[in-house]
Amino acid sequence: MTDDNIRGALQDMRDVVSQMAAMIPQKADHYRAVDRRLASFQTEMKRRSPNSNLARQILLCAAFASIVCRHLALKKKPNFIRWISDRDAMFDKHDKVAFDLSFLYFHLHRMMNGQDAVEPEFHFGLPGWDGKNEYAEYIRIADYLAGTLADIKLPEMTFSHAKFEPVFRNLFVNGPNAALVEILARDGGGITARRLVPTAPIIM
Repeated sequence: MTDDNIRGALQDMRDVVSQMAAMIPQKADHYRAVDRRLASFQTEMKRRSPNSNLARQILLCAAFASIVCRHLALKKKPNFIRWISDRDAMFDKHDKVAFDLSFLYFHLHRMMNGQDAVEPEFHFGLPGWDGKNEYAEYIRIADYLAGTLADIKLPEMTFSHAKFEPVFRNLFVNGPNAALVEILARDGGGITARRLVPTAPIIM
């Protein structure tokens, strides 16, 4: 994803926001605020030395999140979806524009498939963002699960800390609704994704 790709994507999203503001006039103030955040991101990408790595992280995180939400909406048909995240540099940029982008990617896909852009509603949360909620339980659980996956040694599927093995075995291996997908950067550009399936006992 080059800087030109990012700049083009941001302009496309601003065009989508303009269309959505016209389609849903009762939320025009919200979309104007979204457009200001996208414009701030766009301005940074026009500078001589933008933070390209962080910009790519923001867009990729938003895109992956929108895909997860798309599957959730398809399977469960919720009235609203809430994404709660731990603190990360990408959410500090441009007043949490990563959340806006995930919402826009999700609804752009719906509109392209002839669906409305009203439901489900999206709700986002960060520790202390609203002045009262820290979301400690949600964040600690996610951190523990992420720590388990980060500690896996591949291709052996072994761990450096014994505390991770029962989490991996009971949740990721024997869980009824879990899938492990490894995403790798390829030499020369592009990415490869593959599903990991344990076929032998885990050796500590």
